[in-house]
Formats: sequence, C-alpha cells, structure tokens
Amino acid sequence: MKGWRRDDRRVSLVAGVLCLSVLLALTAVCFLLFRAGDQAEYSPLDEEIRNRESLPYWTEVHRAAIKYSVEEARIYAVIQVESGFRPQVESKAGARGLMQMLPSTYREQCALAGVPYDPENLFVPEINIDTCTEYLCVLHELTGSWKWSHVAYFAGIGNVNRWREEGYILENLPSERARTYLERIESAYDAYGVLLQATQSNTSGYL
Repeated sequence: MKGWRRDDRRVSLVAGVLCLSVLLALTAVCFLLFRAGDQAEYSPLDEEIRNRESLPYWTEVHRAAIKYSVEEARIYAVIQVESGFRPQVESKAGARGLMQMLPSTYREQCALAGVPYDPENLFVPEINIDTCTEYLCVLHELTGSWKWSHVAYFAGIGNVNRWREEGYILENLPSERARTYLERIESAYDAYGVLLQATQSNTSGYL
C-alpha cells in the first residue's frame, strides 16, 4: 500500500508540473497577444483603396513625408514589412511599434532632439512614424542611397559601412536576411507607389 501511495504522489506531482507548464505557456501566449495589440498582420494592398485618406495612418505618414522630404510609399513600405501595421507589436530583439525602433536608438534620437525619453512612446503611431522616418532619412544621408539606408535600418549602419569597405554590393550582401529584407522593402515600395499614384487626391488638409 505504501508503494502505491508513493506512486500516486509521484503521478500527482507530475500532473501538477504539467499543469503549471501549460499555464505558463498560456500566460506567455496571452502576453504576446496583448503586446501585439491582439492584431494580425494587415496589408492595405489586399483591399480596394479608393483614396489616400482611407489608408491607415495616412495623416501621420503624410506629415512625416512632407517634414522629411521622403515619399509616402517608402514610409508605408517600412511599416508593412516591419510590423504589418500593428502599432503595439514588439520584436524579440525589443524593437517597438509600427516602424520597429529599438529603445536604445530612440534614446539617442531623443537626446539629439532634446526631448524627454520614454520608450513607451514608440507604441504611439504619430511619434513612431515621425521618429523612424527621421532616422531613415539620417541613414540616407550617411549612405547616399535609399536601398543602402534600408539595409542599414535593418542590419545597422556599422555593418553597412563594413560591408561596403569590404567591397560588397547590394546584390551580394553577406547577410541573406538583409538581402531578403531589402527585396521585401523594394517590393512593398513599388506596390505602394502604384497604389498612391492611383489614388491621388487633394491632401492639402493634411499638412
């Protein structure tokens, strides 16, 4: 009888551990869903868009485009590839928001701009789009190329500088992930360029 009781206790212990593991897994899933804003990736390219103003975050994107002299299509391409239009998403590396910026990079941007630093601001669409667009334009100034600036946005300006010094070109980047990222960005950029051209309208009220 004592042996059976020990076995029963062992079974109960194993069952308890399994239940705890399941509970922890469910908690982790719930946290990820919450952090992602309980949203699936979204693409306006899959819908019939009749005018620019009906595009997600058009006001914020248009303002940033005017402010930093960059095409809306380029901003939308980054949003599409980086977050799938999920403002609350956070990557495994810790990048946050629509255009996915690391808090450490945001801290540097805030210091340069002389504004208070709060990493939670990266989840605010207007702040995220403005800050990340400015950063992308800084990378463009440093690299002299929009394609290289996108690679730097993904892989870091240090890697880009080293790759270029070593003679690599965009077509044979040593990082397959960087090559794939650039291909996705360029594809999205072309698609949004066509979409925005087809939905031209008076946007003066959005300046």
